[in-house]
Amino acid sequence: MTRTNTHIKNDAIDALEKIRILTEAALCLTENKTERSAQAEMIGIVQDLATRVLEANQ
Repeated sequence: MTRTNTHIKNDAIDALEKIRILTEAALCLTENKTERSAQAEMIGIVQDLATRVLEANQ
């Protein structure tokens, strides 16, 4: 199955929306050590997601 440019663009937009939501949530996690740990984990997920999108669009 060949992916069209529209599908690729929609996947990229979907990934950016996920990045936005995850970073927004991560910014709120500063209350204690457990939240800061979750914040670091979410930032790692964001980084992984962004890397995948960039690699897929090369």
